[in-house]
Amino acid sequence: MYRIISFFVIFSFVATTLYFYQESRHHHSHPNPNPHDHPHTQDVMAHGLGSIDIPEEQAEDAPTIEGVIHERRDGVWQVTLKTSNFTFTPEKAGLTGVEQRLDEGHAHLYINGEKIGSIFEQKITLPSLAPGTYEIKISLNGHNHEVFTLEGKEIAFKTEVTVTD
Repeated sequence: MYRIISFFVIFSFVATTLYFYQESRHHHSHPNPNPHDHPHTQDVMAHGLGSIDIPEEQAEDAPTIEGVIHERRDGVWQVTLKTSNFTFTPEKAGLTGVEQRLDEGHAHLYINGEKIGSIFEQKITLPSLAPGTYEIKISLNGHNHEVFTLEGKEIAFKTEVTVTD
C-alpha cells in the first residue's frame, strides 16, 4: 500500500515539474527566424514574437517607455523605468482569451539581444554582469508576449552599459 502511495506522490511531483518546465519554455524561449528579411521588424522578428501595432490615429496615446540605469555602490545595476499610457498588469501575463488593451501588459528585458525575462514593475536589478559592454533593451509587451509597435518600430527603451573591474 505504501509503495502505491509513494508511486503516486512521486509520479505527481515529476509530472507537475515537467508541466511547469514545458510551460516556462513555451513562454520564455522563442525561435530565432531570419530577421534580415524584414528590416522594419528586425527586433520583433529576432525574438519570434508577433506585434501589437498601435493604430496611427491613436499614436498620441501610444504607450512610451524611458529608463535610467545606474550602478549602485554594491556593484549591482539598478534599472528605473518610466512609462506613460501604460500599466503593468502581471495578473494577465500569458493569459489567453483576455482582451488586450493598448495601455497595459508587461515588459521584456534583453541583454545583448538575448531575452532574460519578463518585467512587471518600474524598478528592477540586472543580473550579475562580467566586465564588458552590454546592450540593454526593455520592450513593452502585451499579455500574450507580443511587442507593442508604432509605425513598424517596437516601443522599447535601449541603452548601453559598460561594466568595469
